[in-house]
Amino acid sequence: MRKWVVIAVAAGLVAPVPAAWANGALAVGGGSFGFSRNHESLRHAEELALNNCGNPECRIVMTFANACAAYAHASNGAWGWAFRPNEQAARDRAMENCFAKGGRDCVVQTNRGYECDGL
Repeated sequence: MRKWVVIAVAAGLVAPVPAAWANGALAVGGGSFGFSRNHESLRHAEELALNNCGNPECRIVMTFANACAAYAHASNGAWGWAFRPNEQAARDRAMENCFAKGGRDCVVQTNRGYECDGL
């Protein structure tokens, strides 16, 4: 009997995020950026993205729901972001946007440069 209880609890920890918890945001400014994802309200997602950005110049540049978002940056200061139905499409479009803004060596920022929300 205890095995079933443990399994049920573990299954609850990895269950998909409820559809209502599918708000994310990206904040950019002052050479910093911050994401948030899987939040019940858009307002909370925006607040957390600003906190994760950690720079007083940060502003919300994009919100998204039930999608993947990506942020690309180049050493010359060019940047690009995008959201799309899947991670690869978001990364590709963010790179295209970065190059279109004059980036020479655009890369999607790792460890926080892309997020999938509510998927």
